[in-house]
Amino acid sequence: FSSLCAQDCNDFEWLIVNDGSTDTTEDLFDEWMRNSLPFAIRYFKVSNGGKMCAINEALELTKTFSSDKSRKFINGALGKFEKQVNENN
Repeated sequence: FSSLCAQDCNDFEWLIVNDGSTDTTEDLFDEWMRNSLPFAIRYFKVSNGGKMCAINEALELTKTFSSDKSRKFINGALGKFEKQVNENN
């Protein structure tokens, strides 16, 4: 979350797909939504079918790029990604 907030490019949407786990993801989402964020967030809860089912669901809902929760983005990474996508279109 903090690595997304630190990006210089905020023209993205963070799509969260909870695969039915019993962790605190939904509580964290509720907390984040109470704050003013520089980017959009959508949250989906699906039945527990494993990580691959959640990834497949995310790919159906997303427009260009997917990552799992273990990924952290260095500052400027999303701006560089956006630039690369725009140059190749």
